[in-house]
Parts: sequence; C-alpha cells; structure tokens
Amino acid sequence: MAAPLAVSPFLAGDPIRLGPEISSLAEFVAALDDPSLASPGLLEVAPGVALIHSLTGDGERVALRWVRLPHAPRLIPGAAPVETAVVLTGPIAESEHALRLISRLLLYFQDAGLVDATRAAGSREALVEALAPAEQVAGECPLGTGDLLALHGRVPYRAAVVFRMGSPACPAARHAPPGGGAEVAASNRRTTEDRLMTTLGLRRKVIEDPVETVMTRQVVLILEDIPMSEVRAIAAQYDYNGFPVVTQEGRLVGVITKGDLLRAASAAVTDPDVGSQPVSSWMAHGVLALRPKESLRTAVENMVYSGFRSLPVIDGGSRVVGIVSRNDLMTAIGGEVLV
Repeated sequence: MAAPLAVSPFLAGDPIRLGPEISSLAEFVAALDDPSLASPGLLEVAPGVALIHSLTGDGERVALRWVRLPHAPRLIPGAAPVETAVVLTGPIAESEHALRLISRLLLYFQDAGLVDATRAAGSREALVEALAPAEQVAGECPLGTGDLLALHGRVPYRAAVVFRMGSPACPAARHAPPGGGAEVAASNRRTTEDRLMTTLGLRRKVIEDPVETVMTRQVVLILEDIPMSEVRAIAAQYDYNGFPVVTQEGRLVGVITKGDLLRAASAAVTDPDVGSQPVSSWMAHGVLALRPKESLRTAVENMVYSGFRSLPVIDGGSRVVGIVSRNDLMTAIGGEVLV
C-alpha cells in the first residue's frame, strides 16, 4: 500500500509571526517579501485558517510556509478573521503536487486539535511534530471547480472573491477502514486532477506523451554516399534544420545540418572539390536519436543537451521512422508549460 502524501517535506523554514500592522492581503504579501508569491489569492480552509496561494510563480518546486497572525485580521473584506495562514507557492507545472497537498491540508484541518497544535508550533521541527499524527492517515478531500479556478488564477485577486473550501464531512474520512484509505485517496485525487484538466482545458501531462504522437513521419533522408552538391540542392528544396543521413538499408549514421552546409560552402570558396565530397565527410557522427515510445520530456532534454534543432526517431534496427523538431515540441507542450 502506498504511503499517504506527507505535507512536512514541503515546509520551508520556521513559522512566521506577523504583528497588528498587517490588516490586508496586500500588506501580508508585502511583509513576506516573497517574489514567488505572485498574484496571490485567499481560500478559507477552516475556522481561523486561510490558504494564501500562488501557482503562477517562478519557483522550482512547491513550498509551504506557516504564518501566525495573533490579532486575527480580515485579510479580505467580508472574509473571516485569519489567525493562521498557510502560504503555498509553486510553478504551474507543479500543479498536481500542489493540489494533492491542498487536499491533504483540507483533511488535516478537519481536526480542530491539529489546528491548535500547529498554531502553537514555534519552529519547523515543532510544526513537523504537530503534523506527524495526521501524516500517517490516508485520505484527501477533493476540491470543487470554484476552488480549482481560484487556485489557478482564473479568479482575479482584486475581485476579492473568497471560496470556502471543505465541508463538515470530508468524503475522505480520517478514520478510513483498513485497506480502504488508499483507494479513497486515489479516487479523490483522480477526481480533483480530472476536474482541473477539464476546467483549464489542458491534457494531462502532455510532456510525458510518447514522441511518436508528435513526430513527423514523412522524413527526407540523405544517403551517406551522395555528394555535397546534391545535398545542397535537397536542402534548398526542403527548408529543414537538418536531415538524417542513412545507409542504403535505411539505418541512421549521422545528421547533416544547415550549419554543416554553411561550413562546406565556406570551404568550397577555396576548395572546388568540396561539392564532390560525400556527405559523410561533413555530417555529424554519433548523433542523439529518439525512440518512438520515449517521452517528450526526454526529447526536450536531448535537444537542449545536443544543441540540435531536430532529432531523428529510430526503431529497434536503427532505421529512421520519424523526426521531431523544436517547433513540434513547442506546439505540443508550450500551452501546458506557459499557461
């Protein structure tokens, strides 16, 4: 059985105490001076407890910070007083982790005793200790569509809209029967993630899709023994960044790029024999290649590492079956990453 998702590893530093000079959400954010807390929103998660969130920041990972407000200000007009604020920041690409953490926090905050224990914690270690009993309990509380819209900035901060999260009876009961908690948690997690994808119009984890879903299957191939003059003519006809070079049997042996062609053209100024030299004399050898089932994430990493603007896709026999370009990758994943 998989262990429940723990909140503690995402805690960043000791709890913070803010004084009576803080009376609004804008003053709260300014006091924290956290660049990753961009366009923040507020969600009530329990009596006296609010989630201050930003899932549009530039941070590399999701982070949680506990903030104590003993004077209990109303950070947004019409909202309930806040004695404890849990600040969640992270990039949009980490939404799945963030949503699961929020679902877990909703479950935790069903317990008034735990709320009091975390409020009394003066250090990260004490906070981890206060959360420890809840960390062992399976289950999550699914989020509503309104909550998801707010968490992803679809409800503007200046509108001062407050979504009250949670319910008196969380569907993921804290005392789930043995063996049932994991199934309840998984079901609630799927519900939350599916609703998010539908709400935001995104496909789940596009960057994990296989390369074969975006590759171009009609590939212009260059035989390894043809002269550079012919390669130049082919390149003039097809305005591609590069061409796979193959044997007579179709196996990949290299790639000839526009940069290679430019080098050859420069050399031809003083050496008229360049045009008759085989492409194998000018191509890049030992190039990276992708397999159809490899992920788009792998394609991105390999393209960045190699510096190539396109990469060939080969089968088990090293025969070229497709090609993936930077444009293919940006078209596929740009909408997901740059929401």
